Formats: sequence, C-alpha cells, structure tokens
Amino acid sequence: MKTLPTLPYLQNIVREYHAQGHKGFGTPHYRDWLRQFGFAVPVLRELLEFPDDFPDQELVLFIMRWS
Repeated sequence: MKTLPTLPYLQNIVREYHAQGHKGFGTPHYRDWLRQFGFAVPVLRELLEFPDDFPDQELVLFIMRWS
C-alpha cells in the first residue's frame, strides 16, 4: 500500500471543494467530484491510502495538484 500524510493534501482538497460552493463529504457527489481529477482515495486515519497498483505517475500528479 502506498500512503501519503493527509496534510496538506486533504486540507487542500477540502478547501477546493468548499471554494466551489459544495458542502458535505462522503456523499456520492463528493466521490464523483474527486473522480473528475482521477482520484478516489480512501483516508486511513492520518494517511491517504493508495493501492500498490496505483501508478507512480498518477501519484506524482496527485501530489502536484493537491500540495
């Protein structure tokens, strides 16, 4: 399993979601909103969790987009 700390990534994702006028997390809309960026990443306590087969290039794009 590949992992990243939740901060600053999750904080920036949430900020962007709110900036677009959306509210609520864990809803189908939130999951669909995340998928438009190519991510559907579960949060495990203090870590964002990526499957082992998640491409390294996609992980770098995630880091660049949300850091």
